[in-house]
This record gives sequence, C-alpha cells and structure tokens, in this order.
Amino acid sequence: MSFLKRWSKEEKTVISKKTILLISHDLEDNSFFLEEIRRYGVFDVVVASSGKEGIRQSRRLRPDIIFVDWDIEQPSAPEVIYQIRRIKRTQDVPLCLILHGNRRIDAELVQSAGIKDYIMKPFSVEKLVELIQLRTVQ
Repeated sequence: MSFLKRWSKEEKTVISKKTILLISHDLEDNSFFLEEIRRYGVFDVVVASSGKEGIRQSRRLRPDIIFVDWDIEQPSAPEVIYQIRRIKRTQDVPLCLILHGNRRIDAELVQSAGIKDYIMKPFSVEKLVELIQLRTVQ
C-alpha cells in the first residue's frame, strides 16, 4: 500500500509531470522506491542500469532531475557526472547523488559538478519525493 498522496485527476492535469533519470546498477534494491514514485502519479521515471546508458539517456532526454548512484560503474560516477555536465541540455539539471552507508565522496567534485544534494541509503520515499519537489520547483 502506498503511503504517498494520491493526486486527483484534476490535480494531475495542473501539475506538470516531472521526468526523473535514475542511474543505478542496483535496480533490485531500488524497485520498491521506483514503484512508489510511479504510483505517486506525477513523475516519469527513466532508469539507466549503467553509467554509459545514463549518459546516453541524458543526451536523449531533458530530465527535470538526475539521481546518480555513487557506486555506478561503466564508467564511474565522477565520469558520468562530468559527461552529463558537458551535455548542453543537461548542464543546469539538478544532480543528486545516491550514497551507501558511510561512503566518502570528493567534496571538490561535488562542488565543481554543481551537485545539489545527496541522499543516503536506506532512505524513505517521502524523503525522496521531498528532494525531487524541492529541486524541480519551477
């Protein structure tokens, strides 16, 4: 059972749908959250299971927000972030990192790439939705 607000048909027509790009190799772990976000009704979620695919999807789409799993491979998260920032249509898209446990990240990389936020696993769907809404307000 979903614990997120159900939007009425009228509310959904007023709210512009947000496109989320999730770049994560750990799709099994994220499946519950993806299902809940989709049920929320105002988000389109595009999933890339590798860094290479995430870069390709970034070129194809213009997502409203991009989540990058720090543990992504092929290529690594720093390289994915660098490549996404070089794509003209995604230069200003909010980028958020997904971190696991006590993972340390390069503060200089975060600052230079314009990464707005990070979220630590495990996280709640409410926290994720709050972050998406905060960073995608027009």
